[in-house]
Amino acid sequence: TQRRARGCRHHLLPLADAAGPAGACRKIQAGRNHGPHHPLAHRQTVTLSACCDYPLLWAGPNLSISALLEPHMQTLGRTVEPMLVTDSIDLTRRLAMTPPLIGFQTPIL
Repeated sequence: TQRRARGCRHHLLPLADAAGPAGACRKIQAGRNHGPHHPLAHRQTVTLSACCDYPLLWAGPNLSISALLEPHMQTLGRTVEPMLVTDSIDLTRRLAMTPPLIGFQTPIL
């Protein structure tokens, strides 16, 4: 899905967790946010683990997405240091337009 975010082209694409039964992916109720030229932009669904191969923009503790993604990060079995932790959704959206950065957010209906 493409949405406008204050003058930016905003991609909120599906995110999956590979920790499901027999390696099946469970859908996470969140999306990845990155620019149209990001190396993962052409993929319809990407696992959280695949996103962790790129610099991450992580939500601060005041945003609900942080609590949603944290359990999934713990199941990855790897330590990931985000490039930036912020409580600003707008800052995350803007920075995520710069490859290879990836941010995360819940869908806005």
